[in-house]
Amino acid sequence: MPVPARADRGRPRRRLLAGVSLALHLAEFKAVHAILAPGAVGAVLLLLAQLAYVPNAVVWAISFTLGPGFAFGTGTVIAPTGSALGSLPSFPMLAALPPGGNSGAHPGVPQGVPPWLSVAVLVVPYLAGALGGLLMTRAAPVLALETAPLWGFACGALTGCVLGVLAAFAGGPLGDGRLAAVGPSGWQVGAVASLEVGVAAAVTAGIANWRRQRAVTASAGPAAAPPRPRPATRTVPGPGPVTATDDGHTIYVNPWAGAEDQDSAGARAPAPHRPSSLP
Repeated sequence: MPVPARADRGRPRRRLLAGVSLALHLAEFKAVHAILAPGAVGAVLLLLAQLAYVPNAVVWAISFTLGPGFAFGTGTVIAPTGSALGSLPSFPMLAALPPGGNSGAHPGVPQGVPPWLSVAVLVVPYLAGALGGLLMTRAAPVLALETAPLWGFACGALTGCVLGVLAAFAGGPLGDGRLAAVGPSGWQVGAVASLEVGVAAAVTAGIANWRRQRAVTASAGPAAAPPRPRPATRTVPGPGPVTATDDGHTIYVNPWAGAEDQDSAGARAPAPHRPSSLP
């Protein structure tokens, strides 16, 4: 069943792989269209049918990029590591599929894409995860070193869940018999996307956050030393003067100093007359 068009809204870059593959197989596309010879009205209907399956083709291309690939018929597989195809319906969009084991000089041997192109395709999910982890670190405030990788892996896991749901809706039987199995496996796409994108996003987010913290620390400079607190005033009974602060020294106070002077003199000497004491 076709995926609703709004499920692919905002993802124009994911159409690139399917469009490039279709452009590389333009001769096969024209050959299939010429065999059908639909006429004017049939050509319009055929174009509408192909446009309806564009969202499915996008999800299939994502599944192909992740590695699990997808099936187009019972016992078939289209993946970067190899393809095995049977007879295909005369549908022009299917010309974008890579050649399988039934075509070429060695029938029965999975051919798929060249090795260098297979490696380049399989690297794309890791690059996408690294970009997602970098954007997440730039958008969020400075996180703890152990928090940023967890958030990066969570973003990858969420991406895997979304892709798994889309893959489940992008597949389904196109009839009885051999075409009863068409499309990718939802749980395989979700699991592989969560691991590939999640690990790449976690590593990138951790490194980017560590570099960001180092940059913030270097721009702030060394922290100013806190002022040294002044020692508290201590009063210890004993001979010595009384002062307000001791500056770290022990001050001895004799609380019986006045009583000792009075006992030695017999009586306290009268206070001298001062201007404040005159009548």
